[in-house]
Amino acid sequence: MRQKDRISSIRLVGQNGAAIYIPAAVMREWKANQHGRTIIRVDPHHTSKRCSRCGYINHNLQLHHRTYKCPNCGYKADRDYNASLNILQKGLEVLQKPLSAGHVEYMREMASGGST
Repeated sequence: MRQKDRISSIRLVGQNGAAIYIPAAVMREWKANQHGRTIIRVDPHHTSKRCSRCGYINHNLQLHHRTYKCPNCGYKADRDYNASLNILQKGLEVLQKPLSAGHVEYMREMASGGST
């Protein structure tokens, strides 16, 4: 097995000591099905460069920039958090359920440690 495949795999050891590598994607889908969940694959293209508030794509954003600052609307957030909102939006678009302002505020509240 190639090193790259091992990194994205989960290693299980059987009773006889033999190692079995299961691709992480297969394991995630199996666990999701087991718990009645759905996995939606989304295109990650521009998820960290796109403003989750106005949709502007900041092509000047580089990997070492850890904070997303939108030059269009002024929105400022952690780059990974902004990307997670964009991924959520893309997933909901697949389900044809638009992300409401209430969903975004709930996600921000959860990220800041708030409770409902």
